[in-house]
Amino acid sequence: MTVRIGFGAMHLPATPAAARESALAVARRAVELGVTLIDTAYLYGGGANE
Repeated sequence: MTVRIGFGAMHLPATPAAARESALAVARRAVELGVTLIDTAYLYGGGANE
């Protein structure tokens, strides 16, 4: 059985700098835990979330 796990990045902040660093840490941890898809869109954060 194949399990696909995705992470929706819509709520990750892009600013201020400290919040962005935390958001990057969350995304990196998600990958470490086996996430194989990070859902982003140009619309999220006015393109900053992409």
